[in-house]
Amino acid sequence: MSYAQEAFKYPTKLPPFGNPAPPAGGGGDVVYDECAQGIFQGFSGISVDPGSVGGYIQADVQCNATIPGSHVCTAADIIHTTRCMPNNVKNQIGAAWINNGPPSSTLSTTNDCWGWTLQKSSSGGVIYGTTWSFNSTGGKGGVMSCAIITKQFACCK
Repeated sequence: MSYAQEAFKYPTKLPPFGNPAPPAGGGGDVVYDECAQGIFQGFSGISVDPGSVGGYIQADVQCNATIPGSHVCTAADIIHTTRCMPNNVKNQIGAAWINNGPPSSTLSTTNDCWGWTLQKSSSGGVIYGTTWSFNSTGGKGGVMSCAIITKQFACCK
């Protein structure tokens, strides 16, 4: 029997989010705090042309330079924040780029501006990145053209 087949015999239930936190009083079972990570913290320092960033790793560098230990938020991070720490998103104004990965809209090509590498001159205005528009109710997702919009990144940790 292969390792993978053996592993399926003994499924492990993992929490959907979070880091293991030490149990109160030490010892005992590991307790997971689902709100310990993936929480919106603020915005990257400057608005960026999404095609000039240089990829996902460099996009994370933009956040980490402003908020040490942070990364560009994913759509899941933002939704997670609305559940765990709603004031973090309710008290913000404006829109910011977020990572959403592969195409997510049937109406347009939405793919993080080709992974934050698409130059404005090559997009023709038909490639989009995902944004989060913050407001007093928590906000909403949307798409913006990579060819004409500069925005800050939303940063999570």
